[in-house]
Amino acid sequence: MLKFPAIKINQHGKEIYSFKAIGKDILSFASIDRIKRNNEGKLLGYQRIEVTKHIKEIVNYLSDEKSILANSIVICFDSNVKFEPIEKNSDFGYLSIPKNKIYGQIVDGQQRSTALQNLANDEFEVAINAFITDDTDEQREQFLLINNTKPLPKPLIYELLPELTSELPSTYKDKQLPNRLISILNTQIHSPFYHSIKTHTYPDGYIKDNTLIKAINSSLTDGVLYAFSEHELGMNDVEAMCSLLNAFWGAVQTTFPKDWKINPKETRLTHGAGILALSNLMEIILYKKILKSKANYLDERSFITSDFEKYLKPLKEKIDWSNGKYDFGNGYQRNIMDIQNTSKDIDMFRHYVIGLIK
Repeated sequence: MLKFPAIKINQHGKEIYSFKAIGKDILSFASIDRIKRNNEGKLLGYQRIEVTKHIKEIVNYLSDEKSILANSIVICFDSNVKFEPIEKNSDFGYLSIPKNKIYGQIVDGQQRSTALQNLANDEFEVAINAFITDDTDEQREQFLLINNTKPLPKPLIYELLPELTSELPSTYKDKQLPNRLISILNTQIHSPFYHSIKTHTYPDGYIKDNTLIKAINSSLTDGVLYAFSEHELGMNDVEAMCSLLNAFWGAVQTTFPKDWKINPKETRLTHGAGILALSNLMEIILYKKILKSKANYLDERSFITSDFEKYLKPLKEKIDWSNGKYDFGNGYQRNIMDIQNTSKDIDMFRHYVIGLIK
């Protein structure tokens, strides 16, 4: 049993334990739970992928005799770890950690802890703040909130957001539902987006997650997805949203199978401009075509790819997503591959694509 002298601190009814330890010993009782997905696509862990360059910089800094590491390492222990007060109701005591296995996960300080293993100084001490919970969601929540003021990679933040159930800062809240939808679409084997969205756990994806966040958010606030949101129903009908998105983008996939598999450098279909233009086209097709002939279409929630294919078919004859020069109005011509991810180009391209089916 490892025993560390510790002080108990109470914050909002939760207990935090502060103690010190030799830096090189940290990974003997705590591990780094790096974010990943299992074979079923379930999100595991929450830590960013190790950044070798940053770790080397920390080692170089801490090797200087004038350096100090004032920031504490934050560790979450499960309930096998106990705080034993020196006397009843005392805030001073010992944190007891069983030796038989690892019971702690590093919530903040992944790279510092890794760097400490490479220090020549075997006696370098660090401050540790710890909390105890068996709730994985609470671990992820604390990881996100503790790092709220630090530059965490956006793809990592985006993948963690759907897993949290607590109240979030406003900077994150409006991205939570879009990222939940993206997570489902990216891991459903029948989805046209299966493993094609570039995220922290799927770095080989070629469609940018941020592009889809913009598209989905626009539909959630001013488009068809609003009809399935908590603002209309009292709760978000995520299943209906995914079903509709799979139906429309499945039609895009079957209409343009070659371009759908190509990265944005070689086609404008999977490029930000193309994704946002087609997302707007989905709204136009639904409100100006499908709902005019089938008023209960959204209520029935029976969305299939063929619902959209006939409306996308005219595009196949009018646009080559990876080649050609087009007139975008008033004689203004541009090569399609010159379309960039700027507000001006995106708006111009959206109007052009929508105009092709009217």
